[in-house]
Amino acid sequence: MIGDPAFANERPDYLLITKHVVPALLREGVTRAQIEELMIANPRQFYTRDSSVDDARVPDRGAAKTA
Repeated sequence: MIGDPAFANERPDYLLITKHVVPALLREGVTRAQIEELMIANPRQFYTRDSSVDDARVPDRGAAKTA
């Protein structure tokens, strides 16, 4: 059997974020500029950054810690 039978009748809602999450954020006082940053600017920055540039904000998890 593939998948959980409890979710057999579930159908994906590809508009969940725009139909439910964004309006809820707006009701709670999040600004449109903040939502745009969350949904557009941050992913754009993540997916277009140059991976050859050493980003000081992201720790190198493979590096050994020195005391």
